[in-house]
Amino acid sequence: MKFKKKEDSDEGGINDPKKEVKTFGKFKIKPVADGGGENNPRSARTFKKETRAKSDAPPVSDFKPKTNEELNEKNPRRQNRRQATEEELNNPLHGVKLAQILERLVEHYGWEYLAERVKIRCFMYNPTMKSSLGFLRKTPWARAHVEDVYLEMVEEE
Repeated sequence: MKFKKKEDSDEGGINDPKKEVKTFGKFKIKPVADGGGENNPRSARTFKKETRAKSDAPPVSDFKPKTNEELNEKNPRRQNRRQATEEELNNPLHGVKLAQILERLVEHYGWEYLAERVKIRCFMYNPTMKSSLGFLRKTPWARAHVEDVYLEMVEEE
């Protein structure tokens, strides 16, 4: 049984006059069959046209935020949210994120004081915000210690 070489065949070979072959060193590159024209959904031109059509939204300067009444009319479940109690509102930790607490502590005291006070390795050795926040979020006892230090700082001010 004798096989035809790609070069000898009539269609789709390297020497096919319909396809241009570019060579880079020992590599031969053929153009893709769907050449990226107007009808190709993956072509850059089609993508640009689609994104322009989607971005016909009004400019940001014309944006008017909705009032609570308008939002409540649109979504009735929104009215049933529990309101914060007076005790929660008076708590200095209410509405303050852990990242904000740690930033204020580092700014006020520094990493050295926090390492002495809380005795956590992520404060002692190569302290970073990312590593410290990751540890404090996973470890409730350490977070409680840091929050206590923060409350003392707030009381001092």
